[in-house]
Amino acid sequence: MKSKVLFIVLFVIIITQLYGFGSREEDTIQTQNNVWTFAITNFDTSGLSADHDNIVNRIKREMVDRLDAIQYRIRISAEYIYYEELALVQARTAASRTIAARMDARSQLVFQGEPNWRFRRNIQRIDNELITLRANLEELENNPPIVNRQPVFNLTSGNRNFVFPEPPSEGTEARFCSSLNIDGFLTGKITDFHGRYFLSLRLYTLFTRSFVWEDSIIFSLNDINEAIDELTQGLVLVLSGSNPATVIVRTEPQDALVLVNRAFAGIGGTDIIEMQPQTITVTASAPYHESITLEAELFQDELTIINLSLAPVRFVEVDIGADFEGRIYHGALYVGQPPLTLRLPVGQFEFIEFESDDRVGSVVFQTPENPHVPVAISIDTRIPPPSGTVDRERRRFYTAWGITWLTGIAAWLANYTFQETNNAFIHSPTEELRRRNDLAFTVSLGTYVAVGAAAVYTIFRGFRYIRAANRPSTPVTTPSTSVRGSEQ
Repeated sequence: MKSKVLFIVLFVIIITQLYGFGSREEDTIQTQNNVWTFAITNFDTSGLSADHDNIVNRIKREMVDRLDAIQYRIRISAEYIYYEELALVQARTAASRTIAARMDARSQLVFQGEPNWRFRRNIQRIDNELITLRANLEELENNPPIVNRQPVFNLTSGNRNFVFPEPPSEGTEARFCSSLNIDGFLTGKITDFHGRYFLSLRLYTLFTRSFVWEDSIIFSLNDINEAIDELTQGLVLVLSGSNPATVIVRTEPQDALVLVNRAFAGIGGTDIIEMQPQTITVTASAPYHESITLEAELFQDELTIINLSLAPVRFVEVDIGADFEGRIYHGALYVGQPPLTLRLPVGQFEFIEFESDDRVGSVVFQTPENPHVPVAISIDTRIPPPSGTVDRERRRFYTAWGITWLTGIAAWLANYTFQETNNAFIHSPTEELRRRNDLAFTVSLGTYVAVGAAAVYTIFRGFRYIRAANRPSTPVTTPSTSVRGSEQ
């Protein structure tokens, strides 16, 4: 009897210990990225004189004291997914490098010249290690690392010692974070504002690859503490994180494309999306429906449901005709041969183009708002100009313009020469000076005639160039029962 009681007691103790051991295993789940490190960079003080350094240093020290009080950060879905993928990539890379190193070691055994028995033993040992390493890699793929959802918030050791690194230049923010092994940083600028101080702050986070928060304030030396308190209140909320807001978007029709803040979110609606409390922009679009864009305010710990109903697009039938047989294009899409009827959205500008072996034509028009009134468009066709006509007319116009300038300069020089010889002849009226004066007058008159002829030729070439450039332009017309124009 005593042995039976002793056996039962021992059984209970063993079961209790095993249960406690299992519970401890579950309680001690290993997580990744347990620390979220942040840095305050040196503020831009190029707009201040050197005698303001004490004020700037005081502001940065006050910022350190307030941010150092943050204990942890709450990661919402987007941030958690980023660090989860980062942890998986890092673990996969480390495991792959270990496998590659062991395979290199196995290959090197061939060249070491070891005895056969030792060679076989080492090969077998490395093969067993490779089997274990590959199994660990496969296990890693099936069970990725678990990322801490509430990591400890830490300022850098340099910030705690009131050492502030220089901020990165634009475009190098992510590299700056990687070099300092930080998850985000704060940068600021202080300028003088009519005897007061203007402080602006910007917050960059690595997981978004962008600045996610900014604020500014104007203050005097007497209210510096109140200004820092006001700025850091919002900054602390962003850095410590908060319980996320959630949003669901539902659309009608079911095949509508949904964008949230210009990023794809789903088809026909979305699942529950966790986001920081903010104002978001939601866009929904579907074929043959009018798109909708709206803004919605998301609040912490609240589920926002957005129902979007897209109105169907109304259509009007437009008869398309042309003077010759050919091909009709709606934009860049071939739609048939004239005459034909197109079903087009109301109130939209449309581009229709005609093309045949020897003729072209195009027209732009706006469909009417009333879908019940049938309308017609007739495309005026024309023989297309030879290839290179516009370039050729442009070169001829520029050549004529250059000739006008050259003849103008020649006319100015000839007139200057004539004035000199005429003055000389007036002061000394000799036969030789008279002949020179007559010749200078004749040359000057000839250059004036050349300038006039060149100017007329330039105007003529300008009209030809404008006409050639405008000839293939598309007319804008109003649809009606029949729209006709002169054929070119």
